[in-house]
Amino acid sequence: MDASEDLEARPQAVAPEQAEPQAVHAVLAAQCSPAALRVAIDTEPGYNVSLHDHLNRELGLARLIVQAQPDGPDAAGSGRAGRAEAAETHIELGRALYPGPLLSTGVAAAALVAADSGAAGYWLPKLADGSVTGTVAAADAEGRWSAAGVQAEPPTPEADSWLLTGRRWFVLAGPVADLIVVPAVTPAGPGLFLTHRRAAGVTISRQLSIDATRRIWITSFESAPAYPLGGDAGTALAHAEAELQLGMAAEAAGGIGWCLDAALEYVKDREQFGRPVGSAGAVALGCAEMLTDFESISAAVRYAAVQGDSAVPAVAAQAASAYRRATASAVDLFGEVTWEHDAHLYYRRAWSAERLTTTGVSG
Repeated sequence: MDASEDLEARPQAVAPEQAEPQAVHAVLAAQCSPAALRVAIDTEPGYNVSLHDHLNRELGLARLIVQAQPDGPDAAGSGRAGRAEAAETHIELGRALYPGPLLSTGVAAAALVAADSGAAGYWLPKLADGSVTGTVAAADAEGRWSAAGVQAEPPTPEADSWLLTGRRWFVLAGPVADLIVVPAVTPAGPGLFLTHRRAAGVTISRQLSIDATRRIWITSFESAPAYPLGGDAGTALAHAEAELQLGMAAEAAGGIGWCLDAALEYVKDREQFGRPVGSAGAVALGCAEMLTDFESISAAVRYAAVQGDSAVPAVAAQAASAYRRATASAVDLFGEVTWEHDAHLYYRRAWSAERLTTTGVSG
């Protein structure tokens, strides 16, 4: 990719499209079953590419998620309603532990929209139709989002583009994301840049994570060419981080819903000391708490989507805590079959998500 040529191409329009959560649920239930998920996460690139293409081509999920972006953190109007619809989709993706790069693409779109750059007009349609995927590389080694840690050098007679040097951690979809949005420190202060995973000087390596279903990566830049985005870098970065937190909160709601369904299915035919397990007070209380958490977190996510970025951090923290609690209850319930049961995958996702949404992580 030529950063100065491709990234400054003329804008194109994005056609509207929607996907019903019920349709998403049906497709994921049929094609992203626990067995299929285990196969996908044990192979490259860590998700089912054919399923991902189907979700984008037939159901328009990337389009829905990308178009859900309002014009900025404080924008009002139809963008807010679209953001709530996208959150419903993320709930279904979280219920299935979907490992594909839909969340990271939505976060990249949020950064592009908030940056108010001409590059957004060119790249948003490509992100929306699924032909291009994106991510944001913004976290330091502790998971905090900041421009610090990557330096951006302006063009010189020897180099006709900006050059990035530094490192980012916790990058989602690193090896498959075509576009990488990167905050960096410039001689004039913080800036936001766009580069490509195949650009010279970009190196991506696997980062260890407790989550078996969502891979994270370290992205290093060594004089990597990049295109500067406009607007206020701090505002755009905060909006992108809020989009990540909102998406992960919605996924948490879906994960809690899975725990509830699995628990009810498990206990209804089980007996202990001649009595159904489901009749035990502790088990019944655990299921009741899961139901309460599922309903309250789902409602809180929809509220935050409509209210805007200021409402997101509190909801994200609430969702992460509830998700971890629900998965811990499921693990206790399933007991000796936990490792064989899919509950441990949700347990690990919940622990990872809590850290990522409370300290910051790129998406």
